[in-house]
Parts: sequence; C-alpha cells; structure tokens
Amino acid sequence: MRLSEPEDMLTGGGIELRDHASVLDFWRWSYSILSNDPTKGEFAEWMVAKLLGMPTPPGGRIEGANWDLLSSDGVRIEVKAAAYWQAWKLRDQVDGSWRAPTQLDFEKLTKIKFAGLHRRPSTGTIANADFKADLYIFCLQHEKDTTKWNGVDLSQWAFFALEADKLKELKNRRDAAYASKPLPKSFDLSLLELEKHTRRMTAKEFCVAGPKLISMIASGKQQLS
Repeated sequence: MRLSEPEDMLTGGGIELRDHASVLDFWRWSYSILSNDPTKGEFAEWMVAKLLGMPTPPGGRIEGANWDLLSSDGVRIEVKAAAYWQAWKLRDQVDGSWRAPTQLDFEKLTKIKFAGLHRRPSTGTIANADFKADLYIFCLQHEKDTTKWNGVDLSQWAFFALEADKLKELKNRRDAAYASKPLPKSFDLSLLELEKHTRRMTAKEFCVAGPKLISMIASGKQQLS
C-alpha cells in the first residue's frame, strides 16, 4: 500500500484541481488543531517517541494496536494524553468559528482524568481484563490560558510514567472498593490519584528518566524469560 507524501496531489478521474489539493493541505485541514481530542492523543504518541529518541517513520503508527510504541528492546509503551482545554469547548459546531472563553468556561474546567486505560473485554468483565503494555506514559497539556495554548510548546506539557504492575495494583484496589456493585466499563485514573504514585516531570526530565525506566523494564523482562 502506497504511503502518501506532503506534496502528493489529488489526481485522476479526469479532474484537475490546482488550488491546494495536496496531502499537506489535507493534513493542515484535518490535523492542525492539536486541541482536538483524537489529534491530541496521536500527537502525544509521536511527541513521546521523539522525546525517547525512537524512530517515527512515515506510516509508522499502527492503528488499533494493543500498545502505541515499542522500544528497541521490546518494551511495550502506551501513551495517554489529557488537557484542560479541547477545541469543542470554544468552537461553534456549525460554522467552526471560535469564541473567547467566559468566566463560566473557566469554572467548568473539568478535573483531569486519563480515561480508558483498559476497557471491558469482548467476553467476561473488566475485572478479567489485563494491561497489554509494560509502561504507561501520561501526558498533560496544562496551559489554562487559551491565548497561550500551544501544543508544540514542550514547556506546556507534563509527563508521568507508571509500570503496568502498579496500574494493576491500583485497579485491583478500585475493584475491591466496589464490592458487590457492578464495575465501571473502563478503568480511568484521575490526575490527583496519578500524582500520589508517580512524580510529575518536565519534558527535559522525562528525556532523562524515560530511557532509564525502559531499560530497567527490559532488563526485568529478560530475567523472567
């Protein structure tokens, strides 16, 4: 299957489109708003790969995979992203126009949570679900001033890391708290809970700590094999 290049143009069908009909134009149209929820998640995967020094070849992202990134030494990495602002909060759903946030918008800023760490499997309950990655990286875009919000500014991101074993422990504790009540369909983790179990890192700190953590996990996997 052919991979597209930025300069590729719409062709064929006996139609000639000369005005901005390139793949680059499509990417700008569809992906330039990094505060859109799906785009933010994919961007965070790419951003983490760059900070960890991992290759990001054209077409390298595997849609629907059980994890987002795979280190050279076999460590499976899942990336989760969250932000205080999403485009839909300030954008008209009909004409796409933007508005300035009101005081009420600021008051409604939701508490941060990282959702869907894993969901109920196709058979059985979520209690039987397992974490498929070895390491989970949580990325928080923490800028609250919409006039300064910039997805490519690394100073506006914070990073957290938890191994799967720790998440299993947290989930088991959550499950036990429900006793006889039905478990939620997915396991989510609030920022408040996350900060109790791992430290917040800047991009620079993550660049140092991330590879060390991956190496430690890889060594543990080798000892078990």
